[in-house]
Order: sequence, then C-alpha cells, then structure tokens
Amino acid sequence: SCACLECSNARRYDLLKLSLSRINTYLGIASRAHLSLASEDAMLAAFQLSRELRRLARKEPEFKPEYIALESLSQDYGFQLLGMCWNQSEVTAVLNDLAEDSETEPEAEGLGLAFEEGIPSLVRPRLAVNYNQKRFVAHLICQQVLSSI
Repeated sequence: SCACLECSNARRYDLLKLSLSRINTYLGIASRAHLSLASEDAMLAAFQLSRELRRLARKEPEFKPEYIALESLSQDYGFQLLGMCWNQSEVTAVLNDLAEDSETEPEAEGLGLAFEEGIPSLVRPRLAVNYNQKRFVAHLICQQVLSSI
C-alpha cells in the first residue's frame, strides 16, 4: 500500500517481484524477535499477523504454501511463549495480560475485565478463540488452567 513511485510501478508492472517482496517482508515481521521487540502486545500482534497471513493465502493462491508456513510461524509465537512459563504466576500473567490500547481492537473490547468472583478473565484464550489460534488454546497449560476453573 506504499504510494512511492517504485512501489506503484512494481504493482503495475512486476507482480512477481512485488509478491516476493511482500513474502520476504512478512518473513521478517513473523520472526519472534520482531514480534517481541516491535509491539507492546506481542501476542496480540502475532494473532493479528496470523489472521492477515491467512487472508493473504486466500488472496494469492500462487504463494499459499509460503503464507501458510508464515502463518504457522506466527501461531507458534503464542504457543511457545506459553510453554516457557515456569510457574502459575507466569501462566496467569500470560493468560490475563492485555495492553492498554485494546480499545482499538474490536475483538478485545470488554476482555480486559478484572477478576470476578475469583475467576480470572482469561483474556488471551478468549482472543485466541476470536483469532482462531487452535494450538494456543489446545496447549496443555491453557487446558489445565481452563479445567481448573
């Protein structure tokens, strides 16, 4: 969506170069280092990136395997982060944390509620369901927390 002359010419004349450039850009964006450092809420960014890559896989069927691989990479971020938790307080922080700017995301509205009657709000599993992050919800730690509630 860049409006510079080079990008607009690439969109008009060299669609292969544009598609490869887009894939390479998303390869960098989907890396764990970029997700961790570039956004305040890295897990939400990974969920959104996964949804965007799924949309691009439908839009550009020629490069569907590449986009599906990148989508899997972005889905692994939350799954692996949950697997790095050592104790219950870390699990609680990962599953209930939500950045301050959640009002910009319609799926996140109303999810940042505080604990009600001793039951955690579980913001992350709710967002994961909204973003179709099956591996995150199916993670053993997430399932253990859900079953304990």
